Amino acid sequence: MNFIFDNLKKRLPPAGISILKKEFFRYFIISFIALVVDIAIFSFCIRVFSISWFFASVMSFLAGVITTYFFSIRFVFATRSLQDNPSKEISLFTLIGVFGLGITQVVLLVGIDWLGFVPEIVKLLAAVVSFIFNFLIRKLFLFDKT
Repeated sequence: MNFIFDNLKKRLPPAGISILKKEFFRYFIISFIALVVDIAIFSFCIRVFSISWFFASVMSFLAGVITTYFFSIRFVFATRSLQDNPSKEISLFTLIGVFGLGITQVVLLVGIDWLGFVPEIVKLLAAVVSFIFNFLIRKLFLFDKT
């Protein structure tokens, strides 16, 4: 992770650090909104429909990606590397999210199946880990024109 932070610091002028902090805060807010959507769908699927946590997590992930993308391009990031190519932008945004989903699935596997913790609590922990990963990678590859 230090490599990513160091790379961002090198690429940003001092004023850019201020922008990065603002974007991080806004991304945190929209990620919280997406997390509410994600957890609600995840919990609904496993509690009401008795869908396995694995498939429920995939469905809730998709809802979270859509929510995050919509708010990211409108309210979070000041620049968009692929603004002129929205299909490529959403594809890369989703691909990065798929890696975040992989991180989430590993945390869920360990927390739920191996350690026996409550699924919603483990989902929250997984969300924190994937939040940091997704923000940093998306900022570097999608929302930075330098």
